[in-house]
Amino acid sequence: MQPAVTFQRVERLRARRQLWGGVRLLLPAFLTLLLGVLAYQLPYRGHIDIGQLGDRLWVSASEAQRAEQIERGDWYADQLGLAGRYRWSRERATITLTGLGSNALEVTFWASGWPADVVRATPKQPTIRVLVGEREVGRFTPAVERAPYTVTIPAAAVVAERLTVTLVSSATFTDTQTVVDPRPKGLRLHALDVVVAGPGTRPAWLPLGAIIAAVLTMTGLAGRLTHRAWLPPAVGLGGTLLGATLVALARIWLAALLPAWLALLLLALLLLERRRMRAAWRALRWRLALGQALAWGLLTALLAAALALLARLLLAGWPLPPIVADGRGVWLFQALVRLSLAGGLLLVLVAGVTVLPRVVLDARRALLTGRLAAILLGLAAGVWLGYQLWLIATLPFVGHADYADNAVVARNLLRGRGFVVDYVTQFYRLEPGGSVTRPQETWPLLQPLLMLPSMALLGSTPFAARLPNIVLLLVVTLLIFHIGARVWDRRVGLLAALLTLTNLLFFRLAIYATSDLALVVWSMAAFWLVGQALETPQRSTPTRWVLAGLFTGLMILQKPSAAIFAVGMGLWVLWRIWRVRGQGWRALLRYWWPRLALWVGVAFVVVLPYFVRNLQVFGRPFFSTEAYDAWVLYFRGTRAEAWEEIYRVYAPELGGPGLPDRSWILRWGWDLTLGKIAQQVRDAWDFLLPPRGELLGVNRSGIAATWLMLLGLVTLRPRQRRLIGLVGVALLLYTAFLILYWHTHDEPRYFVPFVPWLTLLAAWGACWLFDRIAALHGGRWAALGGLLLTLALGSTLQTHWRQIDAFLDPDSGDYWGRVWEGDLQAYAWLREHTPPEAVVMTRVPWQLHFHAERPAVMIPNADGATIMRVAQYYGVDYLVLGAMSTSQPERDGALVAMRRGEAAPGWTLATSVRDRFGRTIYIYRRAPEQAEERQP
Repeated sequence: MQPAVTFQRVERLRARRQLWGGVRLLLPAFLTLLLGVLAYQLPYRGHIDIGQLGDRLWVSASEAQRAEQIERGDWYADQLGLAGRYRWSRERATITLTGLGSNALEVTFWASGWPADVVRATPKQPTIRVLVGEREVGRFTPAVERAPYTVTIPAAAVVAERLTVTLVSSATFTDTQTVVDPRPKGLRLHALDVVVAGPGTRPAWLPLGAIIAAVLTMTGLAGRLTHRAWLPPAVGLGGTLLGATLVALARIWLAALLPAWLALLLLALLLLERRRMRAAWRALRWRLALGQALAWGLLTALLAAALALLARLLLAGWPLPPIVADGRGVWLFQALVRLSLAGGLLLVLVAGVTVLPRVVLDARRALLTGRLAAILLGLAAGVWLGYQLWLIATLPFVGHADYADNAVVARNLLRGRGFVVDYVTQFYRLEPGGSVTRPQETWPLLQPLLMLPSMALLGSTPFAARLPNIVLLLVVTLLIFHIGARVWDRRVGLLAALLTLTNLLFFRLAIYATSDLALVVWSMAAFWLVGQALETPQRSTPTRWVLAGLFTGLMILQKPSAAIFAVGMGLWVLWRIWRVRGQGWRALLRYWWPRLALWVGVAFVVVLPYFVRNLQVFGRPFFSTEAYDAWVLYFRGTRAEAWEEIYRVYAPELGGPGLPDRSWILRWGWDLTLGKIAQQVRDAWDFLLPPRGELLGVNRSGIAATWLMLLGLVTLRPRQRRLIGLVGVALLLYTAFLILYWHTHDEPRYFVPFVPWLTLLAAWGACWLFDRIAALHGGRWAALGGLLLTLALGSTLQTHWRQIDAFLDPDSGDYWGRVWEGDLQAYAWLREHTPPEAVVMTRVPWQLHFHAERPAVMIPNADGATIMRVAQYYGVDYLVLGAMSTSQPERDGALVAMRRGEAAPGWTLATSVRDRFGRTIYIYRRAPEQAEERQP
């Protein structure tokens, strides 16, 4: 017979288990602490390469020239020299060392001083004082060549957690005889060696604490993943040994990477609690979908705003008319005004919960079930597209850069000349024989083909070049409404189509001969067809996959970067087949493989002519000058400064450095490269997300649509989530491509293909929110919910219309005429007063050639001698200055005097054109004595 187990015995067993569990948890922590303290007693030698990737953990850097950078001790960006990478210091530069422990240090600076050809009087080299705090611990004078300089820091000056070493230069220099560099520079630092004496070192507790937290997290994670009792202690012991080893061998990196350690710990904790996090997320979605807390909260906020407005009306003072006298008349007048306004507001509130709800709910029902949504969309789209059709018929310009380039190629196709242009825009090489006629190499081929029918019927006019935009906008409108009605409801399709049509980006793309609108059509159709084929595999006939392949190929042919969309779609399809349907590779091979092969094969056949043409002309399937531009754009400066880089002379025949490639990243340096990436990340965030959300709201005043988009994203239903997931993967990959390879700065139009999907989410968020509010108290608050959303969407539309109105308002600084009127007058003069074969040098050869029909050459970003050499090589006859965007040589370079109408060697002023806005464009003729033989 088994003895009875008493309550006290059960409690003792439970206490022992808890005690043992605590001991198992604390023992690794104690061992880590003990071994870490012992590891700090070992001698340590650390090495830091200054100018290499990762040195920003110890030095701060900035190219700014303000006093705060000097006070903070910032270094300049890393550079590449004959002795390797290095950084220039200012008159004051700091190095922050963390986690070394408190003991005497020997710091060796591998440094070099000023170059031998410094344009400066004696002394030739500065004296460098080494400070810890305000205490000088050493000084040295660097030589021209790289050499080591050792300074001993006594233990009394060393702080265990954070030690700041300051280098103060007795003098600085700027230029040398060969390099003009206005930055005040002290010395070049190439590397840093740190030697810590061993015994007696007081540990740095922050790194030890991070290691202990990491060991505990690893032990807990091992306990969650397995039931074997021996594994958590083994993992904890392994973490302890690893931490002690890092302290002994790499403590300088261990402490510097402490934020990364903490981030990894947080990620590990999230992994430990991933099930609870997933359950919380599902509960939140369930609450938003079925609960009324959010609707009540928003309704409360609406009522609070109404009450605040009421209080303001009752308490505010009002201006008095002249007939009202002082005293009682003033009081009576203000009382009447306040009571009238308060009564009107109360009447609106009362009507909002009594009479209006029935009307609003009836309108909702009609939009959902009847043809009202289609009728309203037809009326709105007809008016808006009719207005845009009239507008593009009145605007006399074709567009800038690639917009005009499309129209030029289309005109040459009509003339039987093929895909060629008659201008030189960049200087990566010199065209053979000095010819300005060359194959079109920058932009894809499909957009000029889309312009051919209208230009064949109406002539080679700006209106004919833009006319396909109206057709494409109509197709986009129908696509958005169809997808919105099928996946969400008709209200969503209506609102999304209206938000897209009136979007500022789509307005701009309608008035230029751009290729982006067609990309929106092809990509939307491809996303929709692939999503539907994946959603209903039993009805995914070969025809659907053929159409999906057709539109996928068209979007790649429209813009080759859209191939990233196809990659994103392919990854999503494979993931859905593998994870969601759970059919594995067997299903992929048996059922899905023929369909996917059909999709990819049709897309490849559509793009094949583009590949063949590029192979014949350029020797590679994908070719664009952007393959060179990507390695020079936005590594130095933003906006105009960045774009000036791609117009420099890179042709070796003119003394250029040769074709840019990915190795130029090392030439730019890690600071500029990472700074470029960080800038593109910030811009992409501003386009897509709050607090700016420029794709949907233009600026902060239209941010309501962006918040509604995020609300719509959170409240998606399963079918909607699958379609948006397909688009979202493509958007993430495309954004990464823009950030890491190309750029996003000041170019929201790159995200235009995804704007309709964002408006669908915003429309769904608005409709979902209205439905939640309308469900309260039997629909009594429906009118106020409709008012709230009307104001939100109205504020968004207002921001777009304000920008559109500024573009069309002659009194606005953004009026199109301020940019284009002078240019068009100059182009008309060239067309009337110069022979057809005259070659014109200008900043904007694309639109000059379209409007003036004269061959053109870009003004290179170079000195005057190089500009003249380029002009002689290509047989330039005229030079136009001040047209549209001003180039760097015009602004503050070789041609700045000519920009004022002054004479210059080799050029004579032919005429000048002054528009009604005060802008003057100068047209120069090359002097006859400069007409030399074309040679580089």
